[in-house]
Amino acid sequence: MIRFLQLESTATSHTPIIIGQGVEIPFNLNQHPGSGGATLIHSTTINPGTISIHAPGTYFATWFVSTQTGLSSMGSSWELTVTTATNSHYPSRSTSHIKIAPASGSTIISLNEDDVPATVKLRNTAGSDVTLSSRNICLSSLTLFEIDVESDPPPPFTPSYFHGQINDREVLTDFVVESTARIPFDLVKKNRNILLDTTTDVGLITFTSRGVYMVSWEIPIETTEDTHDATIALFVNGTQETRSYLPFPTGMIAGSALIEVPNVNTKMELINLTTCDIRVTDTANITIFQIDT
Repeated sequence: MIRFLQLESTATSHTPIIIGQGVEIPFNLNQHPGSGGATLIHSTTINPGTISIHAPGTYFATWFVSTQTGLSSMGSSWELTVTTATNSHYPSRSTSHIKIAPASGSTIISLNEDDVPATVKLRNTAGSDVTLSSRNICLSSLTLFEIDVESDPPPPFTPSYFHGQINDREVLTDFVVESTARIPFDLVKKNRNILLDTTTDVGLITFTSRGVYMVSWEIPIETTEDTHDATIALFVNGTQETRSYLPFPTGMIAGSALIEVPNVNTKMELINLTTCDIRVTDTANITIFQIDT
């Protein structure tokens, strides 16, 4: 059985929920109690901002935070931090450059025998306190589940997975992506049987196993024309599968899709379909994992 947790923080009164600088989000609702077993442990009353992982394996994490306002003029910034038994850290960031806008992220976490138990926290790294948006019933959510684990009997297949980013740079103009150009992911964080071209066709992803895959992406952007909206589309072997849309000239453009990979060496890419250039203004993520053969 695949163990998982699906957590939410919800509004319990008209009192705004404020997350202090460096403080983790407290999740007060576990939508599937007991689904994590003794491997994924979370309490809604004792340290509700901490999830404990007690078994080695590979895990997929995805999160969403809806913000309303804050003292920071930079919007909101969140970091998923994994602290292992050996004190290693696996941070993954997500940002929103608009105060009244969501931020989302996803990552893959690999833990070996020496790393567990490990703790997972989603922390505010905006530089100031951030107020969660009361416009939504769900203020924030975090889903964490196994995608590869040793078990008896063994799982039906060993899944392929990938987590890539656009490498951090100091000069914003280095992040410009022209209209109709590929999003230039150039940094591999985690991968198995999924390849990223970082030299010739930068950002082009190749699958080496057939199957059904879940793809998620989160890209903080600004358009080069201040009044423009933005569109990014997912292409598989040159055919558009889906697209994500941002009705503002700046913010987080995120999306997800289930895709079928019919053949080995199938190619996938994210293309900027905005009619102007865009700037990627912070860490951009793409996460892929196989759910079936």
